[in-house]
Amino acid sequence: IPRHAPFADRFFLISGAMPVFPGREPVLRFCHEPAEIRPPRHPRERPARVIIDIRRESEFAAGLDEYVVCIALIESGRPVLGVVAAPARGSVYAGIVGEGAWIEENGARRPIQARRAPPEGLHLLDSRSHRDAAATEAFCANLTIAETTRMGSALKFAWMAEGRADLMPRLSSGIMEWDTAAGQAVLEAAGGRVVDAQGRPLAYGKPGYRNPGFVAWGLA
Repeated sequence: IPRHAPFADRFFLISGAMPVFPGREPVLRFCHEPAEIRPPRHPRERPARVIIDIRRESEFAAGLDEYVVCIALIESGRPVLGVVAAPARGSVYAGIVGEGAWIEENGARRPIQARRAPPEGLHLLDSRSHRDAAATEAFCANLTIAETTRMGSALKFAWMAEGRADLMPRLSSGIMEWDTAAGQAVLEAAGGRVVDAQGRPLAYGKPGYRNPGFVAWGLA
């Protein structure tokens, strides 16, 4: 939903989502409007929070069908539930870590799972607008890359959860927690993993809510 969408649409999403997560504090992110971000309490004070991310107007404005609406539940610094909706594609991806992931299309739901790397090589997903070509090439130097697709938004996580790709390196810092939380939850629910440069699970509730570089992998 672009930033100029009626406020009622945003209210509808929030009012519909929050009863599903009673007692959680929402962290709101509407496109590129920092003034609308409501900072959560310190994780020690409120170990669970909901991130609602309505974006990406850059894809919407460009006439692409990759813009998404994301909702994630964070508990103890980890995303445990995520929803990534791609309205233009008619697809909704969702997952609960430890319970599985699924996709809904045309009124039907089916389970999804990340795949193991095929013998012919990895399908790499790269950012269309925020790629660090040098860092990505260096990271992939010793990997067999059979195919590369560039696309925007959290849809990359969903593709990996669906078993359509194997690897997504985002090695430069700067991407925010609300950009990754829902997608990470869906991917990890589907058997994948998202780790930082030291191989640790990407955590949440960091000062400033800014992620370090990270790598998303398919079936762990």
